[in-house]
Amino acid sequence: MREVMAGFGKSRATHIAYFYQELLQTEPDPAFLDAEVARFTALCEPLCAGASWRTGSRAFVEACSAAGVPRYVLSGTPQAPLEAMLASAGGTAAFDVIIGSPPAKPESLQRILAETGTAAHRTVFIGDANADQQAALHVGAHFVYIASEANRPEAPIATEVTSLLDLLP
Repeated sequence: MREVMAGFGKSRATHIAYFYQELLQTEPDPAFLDAEVARFTALCEPLCAGASWRTGSRAFVEACSAAGVPRYVLSGTPQAPLEAMLASAGGTAAFDVIIGSPPAKPESLQRILAETGTAAHRTVFIGDANADQQAALHVGAHFVYIASEANRPEAPIATEVTSLLDLLP
């Protein structure tokens, strides 16, 4: 659990591979790891489908939409389950683009900046994990931290909120 919480925001495939390779000291074949990811997904996704929006998140996203601000979801969750989770929470239409894994967050954030032509210094990445902060640092975007059960990011945090409503005027 310590490794999962320290690596929160990374893909489940990364965590499952770590478990077998580092903790069990085995080198499972890729088909086995794919099956383990599928097994985890079958256990986890029904629980995630029932998750609600974090306090203030929906109002924040709606305010950004009304202001014409592009809204992306960037997650370590695989694409199809991520879209299903957002759909079950009524959030799919609230975002312009939804990006799951793979690839990793730094590469996906670079893609977003390239596709939108937005400068990194005009971008805000809101996240709850070290992987989120690292992706923001990788491209030079502003990072806003909202705490979760995961370990706090390792680098200094310039902006921390308890609700995304704290970011609105």
